[in-house]
Amino acid sequence: LDNNNKVQIQKVKTLKEAFNLAVQTAKSNDTILLSPATASYDQYRSYVERGKEFENLVKEYETNSDNTSQLLRGGG
Repeated sequence: LDNNNKVQIQKVKTLKEAFNLAVQTAKSNDTILLSPATASYDQYRSYVERGKEFENLVKEYETNSDNTSQLLRGGG
């Protein structure tokens, strides 16, 4: 929610971009939840593959979390 209690929506093209945006905008103790509204067959063969990619992004972020402002590098 923004300062006016309105949800902000931002469009991205990849899960990695979405994850980086979520990390960048999250506040302390926020939860980042993978909750896709639609299938993403153009990028993943199945929801399992997409879920594993999300897990990998979280693990990569945790590995590099010595600098909490550091974002994952690269596109999708």
